[in-house]
Amino acid sequence: TFPDPFPGRIRRRLTAPGFLNRYRKILRDSGSICLKTDDVDLYEFTLDLANKNKLEILDCTNDLYGSTLKDKLPPIQTHYEEKFIAAGKKICFLRFILDRDIAPLKPRIVTAMAN
Repeated sequence: TFPDPFPGRIRRRLTAPGFLNRYRKILRDSGSICLKTDDVDLYEFTLDLANKNKLEILDCTNDLYGSTLKDKLPPIQTHYEEKFIAAGKKICFLRFILDRDIAPLKPRIVTAMAN
């Protein structure tokens, strides 16, 4: 997928624990999740979530079209992916096995910085 990264609203991301747990209910046993994005924060958020939950990472790169991994994937690009590639942005790719429920996110304490 090439989802909206929802900066600042991580619970709305399609790779947030609530969504991943929903996907797990409809995936076959040991089904995999693929993420393609130009947003490094979304990529790192999802990679961190997979690592913290001890999910098996099958493929992982922060430069899909600069790696040999692109040859393993179908040559399908979304409108936004094409747009970001044309603008010279790197595309990140992550594929992992979703074989267990994902722990919910812990609330963050946000502190305002004084001017």
